[in-house]
Amino acid sequence: MTLGVMLAGCSSSPHSSGAHHPSIYVTNNGFNTVSPVSVGNTNTPTIAVGARPWGIAITPSGKTAYVANSRSNTVTVFRVATDTIVATIPVGAQPKEIAITPNARTAYVTNHNSDTVSVIDVAANKVVATISVGRGPWGIAITPNGKTAYVTNHNSDDVTAITVATNAVAATFSWIDLSGPWAIAITPNGQTAYITNQSAGVTPITLATNLAGPAISVGVQPYGIAITPNGKTAYVANITSGTVTAITLATRATKTIGGFTRPFSVTITPDGKTAWVTNQGAGTIRPITVATNKSGAALIVGAQPITIACLPPSATTTSKRS
Repeated sequence: MTLGVMLAGCSSSPHSSGAHHPSIYVTNNGFNTVSPVSVGNTNTPTIAVGARPWGIAITPSGKTAYVANSRSNTVTVFRVATDTIVATIPVGAQPKEIAITPNARTAYVTNHNSDTVSVIDVAANKVVATISVGRGPWGIAITPNGKTAYVTNHNSDDVTAITVATNAVAATFSWIDLSGPWAIAITPNGQTAYITNQSAGVTPITLATNLAGPAISVGVQPYGIAITPNGKTAYVANITSGTVTAITLATRATKTIGGFTRPFSVTITPDGKTAWVTNQGAGTIRPITVATNKSGAALIVGAQPITIACLPPSATTTSKRS
């Protein structure tokens, strides 16, 4: 399969051939591939990875991508400049989501069936620690200062905080009222985390006190969540409703955006102008213009697209960082 589309608001890096390289990457759970979605490139092949790819994360420089293969129990590492595989790393059972520290030194992978988090040294591309967390870990996010990783435990309805410097569990928030927590996103100022619950809306947590506020009502079966770079708006993909909810974080006001087919994940472009959403039931991705909360035309990717990631604004293939 090839893709040739123009994406608004995403960074692109020059390909070795001189053409612009893809700026969005999408895991296709049904095809065992990743779709690189290009800016001005009419011949972009998919990347073969492990079985049932789920989460994807890109290093801050945009040089390297990490993909969690939920059936292979591995993480595939590929170079963004060439879309070539450079490593396959064994992790725990049914890895789901990945987060990379702001200094690009460490990747954290949630292993849903192992009740653990695998810690990957990015320079060496190997697991250097395995951390026991709650039951059924799923989502993960790292604070902007890089000090703490927060893990949602889907089966035990709690959150585990991990100190990045030591890879030790700092706390497990069992007192927070969660119901099948899935994804987690942290505001750019590092003050608040927002967690999607399978059956209970979106729960905000004040990270200074580790206390939760009242849940925000969204659609049915909310999964993916992303926050705009200015910290003003969160977008939540509601799988069963076929909608995306835009939340104005300062007021908790919501707006429902329709026209999706089993939407799973959301990413925001670095300029904050566009939210891109995966349609797991349609094999497409669809944009939302942040200024108007209007959705645009869908673009075909692969079967059962799950997670979507956009290159960071500084991404170039000549970067010397990971």
